[in-house]
Formats: sequence, structure tokens, C-alpha cells
Amino acid sequence: MDSIGIYYTFKANKTPNDPTSTISTDLHVNYIKGKSTNNDGYKRILDFGLKIIDDARKVDSIYFYFPFTITENNISDLGEKCSNHEFLSILFNDNYTVSNDSNNNYCKVEPVSSEKETFYFYKLGKENYNIRTISNNHTLLQIQIKSLPRQNGVEAKDKEKLSIYFRFRLRDLPINSIFHLENMSNNFLQSAFSKVEMLDFSINEIRKMNAKVQEELSADNRIALRFKKIHFHFIGSSDDEHIDGSTHYRDCALLDAERWGNYLSDIDIKKHQCIAYHWCVKSEDEKTIPGYNIFFRSTFKDLSWKTLIKYILIMVAFGVAGSGIVEGIVFLITNLLKA
Repeated sequence: MDSIGIYYTFKANKTPNDPTSTISTDLHVNYIKGKSTNNDGYKRILDFGLKIIDDARKVDSIYFYFPFTITENNISDLGEKCSNHEFLSILFNDNYTVSNDSNNNYCKVEPVSSEKETFYFYKLGKENYNIRTISNNHTLLQIQIKSLPRQNGVEAKDKEKLSIYFRFRLRDLPINSIFHLENMSNNFLQSAFSKVEMLDFSINEIRKMNAKVQEELSADNRIALRFKKIHFHFIGSSDDEHIDGSTHYRDCALLDAERWGNYLSDIDIKKHQCIAYHWCVKSEDEKTIPGYNIFFRSTFKDLSWKTLIKYILIMVAFGVAGSGIVEGIVFLITNLLKA
């Protein structure tokens, strides 16, 4: 499957003199698969969270290339869901306090301990998005940073470090976008009750991008993002029976339905317990990570009435055939005895 791309552009008056100069970011990705609240099967969702570290005032836009089609109806901002300090502390696995910016586009996130740095959570709206279709009905999503945080009506000084974070969601991922489904090929009966899902997720993997897509992404002074840390979570239900992949997950946890219910409102977390599997890569020293790839395979419960009915019909056919054979044998034996 083709790689997702994440690029950025500098503001016109903030372009560095050194053409090799780059910004650093942390990336958070959640791939969510769970039973729908409407009982219409599984929903698949992709969340992206991006922190621009220190140099946010230099950045004009972040560009996400998706090798599948999305529309404005598929996108939603997660700023409101995450602005509660209790949930935000759960999300970032640390204690934070949250206060709103004076223009309400940002909330200031301050760590309780001095080990972590303050950042600003940017709440996105439709005005920040620009969606364009490129090669083979693929999508280029531009997220423009239209303002900077203000405190007491005053924007931070130009030379001060500024880190901002935003988070958005893609709903209703199409089959074969980043995941592929198959029946259990080695067990006909089990295939009526289980399926295999394979996820192949890549970020900025040039070898998995079409040459023309690379050309398009590099146009208009766009630069490929590099990362200091990448966190990837697979949030699945208790129906996922087996998880294995290219690398073993770092840790996993059962999600509390009361705490996560609002964030995961698209899926039925109360009836079906959710488990989060966590993978993480970090850069070494001052280096940054140019790209990321993860593959994993999961087996999950999924009743297929079509396969089950086929199995029942085959069993009935065997039963009828067996009964006919037995009756034929009895008939032959009876006639032989009479003779």
C-alpha cells in the first residue's frame, strides 16, 4: 500500500537562509477499529496529532497526502474533545493544566512538573482545511495555521520559542486504504466467525510513493516533515483475538469506558471493551526520524452469514446424501437376503 506523506511550508517572511534547515515535530497516530454504535459492523478511524516543536511561528501550513479519497465530511477536529485537562492528562500520560487563549482558538497546556514544556493546543475549523484531489483520486489536505496564541490580547514575542499541537480525525476509512481484509483461508468453518485484517501504515516512505506524487508533494516549496518521536496506537475491541506484526508493541492497556467514552463516541466502547496497543520510536541525540512504517495482522470475530449458510447447506447435502447411501445399502442387503 502507498505511503501517507506529511509535508510543510514556511511563512513567506520566515523562510530560513539555510535551505537545509528543518523543523522538528512529534507525531501521534491512532488507528481505531470498533463496533459501531448503530450495530452496522466495524468502524475504522484514523487520528493524527502533530506537535510543532519550538518553531511554530515559522510554519504556514502542514500538508497531509493520503493515497485514498477523503472529503470534508470525513474530517473532524478533536480540539474540543481533548481540551478537558483530565482527559488531556490521560492522552499525554502526564499531569497538565489547561487554560483558554483570549481568542479561543488555542488553549494553553502547562505541565504540572517542570520536566515537560508548555505548548498550545490549536483548535481547527473548516476554515483551516483545503482539500485537493491529486493523482488517481488521492487527496492532499492542507491545514493552514491562520493565527498564533495570544495571552491577555498580546501575541508572544517573535523570538520566543513556541510549540503548538493540533489533532484531527478521519472517519469511514475505505477498504484497501491502509488496511486489507481476508477470510480465514485455512479453516472453512472458522471463516464464518472470524476474519483477518492486515494493516500497512507508512509515513514519508519514499520507496512506497509514486514518482509523480513525490513531484507534486515537493512543489511550491513543500518540505517533508521529520520527527523526534512517533507514537502509534492501535485501539481495537476485545473481539481482536490475535495481534502480531513487523515489530512487537511496546505496551498495551484496557481503556476505561467512562474516561474514553466521549473521545471514542464513534464506536460502542461500553458494550465492547477497547484495548490500546502502543508502538513508539524516538530519535537519537539531535537526529530526527525521516519516515515510519508498521505492519501488523489481527484476527477478529466477525460473523459471516453467507459463509455460515453455505456451511449449513453443505452439511444438509452431506446428510441427505449419507441417508440416501444408507437406504440404498439396506435395500440391496434386503433384496440379497430375499434371493
